[in-house]
Amino acid sequence: MGSSQGHLADWYVLAKYRQHTQFILIPDNDEAGKKYIGVVAKEIQKACPKAELLVCELPSNRKGEDFIDWIKSTHTCLKEWDEFDPISETYKKALKANFEDYVEKNQISIEDFLSQKDLKPDFLLDPLSIEEVLLPVLSCPIQTFPRVVIDWIESLADQMQIPTDYLAAPFIVYVGSLIGRKRCLKLRKGTDWIEFSNLWGMLVGRPSVMKSPAMKAVRKPLLLLVENASKLYEQATKQFEQDQEVWKLKKKVSEENFKKQFKIVLAKPSSSSPILNVEGPPNQPKKKRYKSEDPTVEKLGELLIENPQGLLLFRDEIAGWLNSFEKTGRENDRQFFLESWSGKEEFEVDRISRGSLRIPALCLSIFGSIQPGPLSQYVRSAIKGGYGDDGFIQRFQVIVWPDTKDHWELIENCQMEQIEEDVNQIFYFLDQLAFDQQDKPVILHFDTLAQKAFNEWQKEFENFLRKDLLPSYLESHFAKYKKLLPALCLVLEHLRHAINKECPIEVSEDTLTDALLWIDYFGSHAKRLYGSITNAIPKAAKELIQKIKNGIIQEPFSVRDIYHGHHWSGLANSQDVEEVLEYLIEKNYLIGTLSKTTGRPSYKYWVNPKIFEIV
Repeated sequence: MGSSQGHLADWYVLAKYRQHTQFILIPDNDEAGKKYIGVVAKEIQKACPKAELLVCELPSNRKGEDFIDWIKSTHTCLKEWDEFDPISETYKKALKANFEDYVEKNQISIEDFLSQKDLKPDFLLDPLSIEEVLLPVLSCPIQTFPRVVIDWIESLADQMQIPTDYLAAPFIVYVGSLIGRKRCLKLRKGTDWIEFSNLWGMLVGRPSVMKSPAMKAVRKPLLLLVENASKLYEQATKQFEQDQEVWKLKKKVSEENFKKQFKIVLAKPSSSSPILNVEGPPNQPKKKRYKSEDPTVEKLGELLIENPQGLLLFRDEIAGWLNSFEKTGRENDRQFFLESWSGKEEFEVDRISRGSLRIPALCLSIFGSIQPGPLSQYVRSAIKGGYGDDGFIQRFQVIVWPDTKDHWELIENCQMEQIEEDVNQIFYFLDQLAFDQQDKPVILHFDTLAQKAFNEWQKEFENFLRKDLLPSYLESHFAKYKKLLPALCLVLEHLRHAINKECPIEVSEDTLTDALLWIDYFGSHAKRLYGSITNAIPKAAKELIQKIKNGIIQEPFSVRDIYHGHHWSGLANSQDVEEVLEYLIEKNYLIGTLSKTTGRPSYKYWVNPKIFEIV
């Protein structure tokens, strides 16, 4: 019976309950249901004037839900219950206990309930604008690349109408992965301090800004190497199968000759014992690998044993990969990848089913893309000491989040065949780099001027970090530049020499100067990244206001009404919701009032009606 038709209900039935001293009223989760409570209360007071009336609003996720919906949402109710059949005694007892416990903590008097419905606070101020602010970033210093690489990247950027940042960043990581452990840079003579060129990076941007096409465009030279390695492996496999058949025949002949000679020895004991001359079987070929996209850590370990130069782990959407570490059975994967960042650590994997694997050196380059929302949530969790607060995100040094173009142009007739071939030759040459004669990395050093400049930079850099001018998370990120800088030096120096098909033996001062430009550049993007966590609250606030406008959330509401059962981005738990609600109060969108209950007091939030005028 609706609140407008309360006078039509048969209230005489209440007379049989005259002896009851307390009634608990449960309103439906909508305005009509809450108004109807007032009608019901008046009729109960007429029939049972001495009874105490209490009200308890049950937690609901959707407008219009009632007591039956609450019963169905509890774990004490069978999913197949059709709302009509009696509930079994077992579930009935649990349901009753659950209901009584909730009511005891959240009940209020009918007077307080009706008064708080009538006393919606007045909003004297208009809502302020909700803005997301991104810190400025430096321009991409592609002028430090060889001329042919500059032309290639700029042509691709024009064709795709994207920032050069989206092409330069993955290019650096791909080249670094190709050099891998074959070359390292010793930062100071007389020490064991060396660094490799493997790097982790990602592109940040909203959907449809061409992140994936950009990564794939600069990956083409690497894919040509993959294709060539596959062809060589197929040829080697065919040759191996032929050699294996020949070996089997030779082995069989040798064994037959041995048997004949052995029979002679048995017949004539004085004869010398025969020798079984059987060559060892041919070695089975191993396919050279450059990359992998979705391996288990066990398989990745096997691949790294066979490819000691290191591998590129490519993930188009890296958010799913980051979240996969929380899955049951993959808790230890995170440590595996943490160890792989430096390229120097050995790693042992012990499994009952697979046995033991010893990886002499974990060396992984990682690259992918991600949207600002998921990344900001992940970074926010890490900064607040939640899951991910282990320096994992700080290892992504090659992160770029550029400003996208505000206009689009059609670019036609781009002649890139020769440029692409020249770039392919650079990749081919770098692929031919080898370990030294002892199968160890070839060590490069700074030249005299570069060493002096590096020493001065490190002194200034270390003193800056020790001044406590940065938040701990940003300090942790910048501290890893002692790996990023030498990696960039290796990449840039090898690119310069690869044009002339030469192998560098030292890093020049010019190369170090160029690498420092990239340090400043990536530093500006890191500041934008960590600064974006302040945008997580405004973003979640905008989404919450839209849900209020759409009627999904009804006022007055509690913190629990927002996070319970919804799993909304940025509003997944009470702490996140409280931060967003406080922000909206500051912006004049909401007012919070203390709600009295017989249990713990709680806040209810009211909506500024002027938000419905905002488009």
